[in-house]
Amino acid sequence: MLSRVAEACFWVGRYVERAEDVARILDVNYHGVIENTAPEAAPAWWSVVATTGDEEAFRARYPQPTEDNVADFLLLDRSNPNSVVSSATAAREDARGIRDRISSETWEEINRFYHFVTRQTIAVVMLDGPYAFCRSVKNACHLIAGVIDNTMPHDEGWHFLRAGRFLERAGMTARILDSQAALLQRPQSGPDYAATHRWIAVLKSASAYEAQRKLARGTITPMGVVRFLLLNEEFPRSALASIAEVEEALVQVRSLLGLTGPSQALRDTGELVARLRYTDVDEGFLAGLHDFLDGFEAACNRIGDDIAGEYFWGRTPLRRGA
Repeated sequence: MLSRVAEACFWVGRYVERAEDVARILDVNYHGVIENTAPEAAPAWWSVVATTGDEEAFRARYPQPTEDNVADFLLLDRSNPNSVVSSATAAREDARGIRDRISSETWEEINRFYHFVTRQTIAVVMLDGPYAFCRSVKNACHLIAGVIDNTMPHDEGWHFLRAGRFLERAGMTARILDSQAALLQRPQSGPDYAATHRWIAVLKSASAYEAQRKLARGTITPMGVVRFLLLNEEFPRSALASIAEVEEALVQVRSLLGLTGPSQALRDTGELVARLRYTDVDEGFLAGLHDFLDGFEAACNRIGDDIAGEYFWGRTPLRRGA
């Protein structure tokens, strides 16, 4: 397999996952903000941008984090490399360059997704609120992922797509958790119902609310949410499950390509999987959650660098804005 083909497959997986994640985060947090009628509600729009890690880029382009500005920045702003429209455009460009390696159904769905999002304007999206648009984005990304899995041979290209998808997902799950890590540092004298609502929003941002209620019964607690989104191997959006998928994809790539000898990408991925499996989420861990998540994201970036160095002729994988 040519290195440019492997790189394009990897990034198609990442971009489609990124578009879905951003749409889901905006949808969940949008409703959380507009339902908060307290005087301090306005600054909460920053939390939506902070979850994607794009505060600096937002400040450079918009004077205030208003409802319309945040929605435009995350959904349709072409100057934001992590917006839905930028991710759809980049996924289509990469897919167009490897049309002979992906199924015609995959190309058709990616192309359809691109044309849908590029024809929208923020005025139309905000007319009824961004819910309908975000739902359409999520459904389109689910359809693309399903078509990829069910119409493409599970060869090296498919495994690179899989590695990109789950590496992106692992990093986003960490950012979702990190967006609320500061809540754990606030002293509490009694039940904080507003904080509980925000932790529920964290679960919903990762499409994990129903799964957490089924697999981890009991009240919603910060420790329970953190443990579930970091360590639950049965939930496909947890950090551990996502990194384990990346590890398995890299194992299969090396097997299919007949590669032997050491692999820094596989070594670093396996080390991160082992670290998560032996992590104990207790009060001490929660106190240092932000630092842990920073380290986790750095480890994900290293894995991306490793994959680029081993398979993409050393090209940098950091196409994202953060």
